[in-house]
Amino acid sequence: MSQILSALDEAEKIFVDAFETKLASDYQTEKEDLTLIACGPMAAEAMRAAYILKEEYNLESRILNIHTLQE
Repeated sequence: MSQILSALDEAEKIFVDAFETKLASDYQTEKEDLTLIACGPMAAEAMRAAYILKEEYNLESRILNIHTLQE
């Protein structure tokens, strides 16, 4: 059992290291005008909305893909 737990710990470390993690304080100097929050198929729609907002209104957007949202 301890070998399984050790393997899971190592897999979790690899997974976490594969993605950039930023804390909210890291975003304080960025200059987006708004944040779009989406999950699932709506993330693609949020990306399209961000593109339209930039092209038509010159607004910078940040997209948060909240893929781990649960009920």
